[in-house]
Amino acid sequence: MKRVLAWAAICALGSCCWLTALRAEEPKKADTKKVEAKTLSDQEFVRRVSGAGLAEVNLGRLGAERGKRPDVKEFGRHMVTDHSKANKELIALADRKGLRIAQEMDEKHRQAADRLLA
Repeated sequence: MKRVLAWAAICALGSCCWLTALRAEEPKKADTKKVEAKTLSDQEFVRRVSGAGLAEVNLGRLGAERGKRPDVKEFGRHMVTDHSKANKELIALADRKGLRIAQEMDEKHRQAADRLLA
């Protein structure tokens, strides 16, 4: 049961990764009067989003291959299919704009995958 909950948590985390890449750092309560929006360059945005997309596919594949329950396996396959398509679209856009994509997951997602593999 703990494994199922861990898979669900990782999949939920993965599906929100691209939002995290877009979100500016939240100010502390004391700093609310001096809030400045954090603006990402196109390159940084593409790097973060493509890295999160890789994590979605890799963690989805992990769920599809190692999940114990059929619904977990199906969700993993769904993640791989949907996010592979989104990643291909992002790669095409990045190529047209001359931007580089991430070649691997970031450290946070690598650690999550390592915990699931342990």
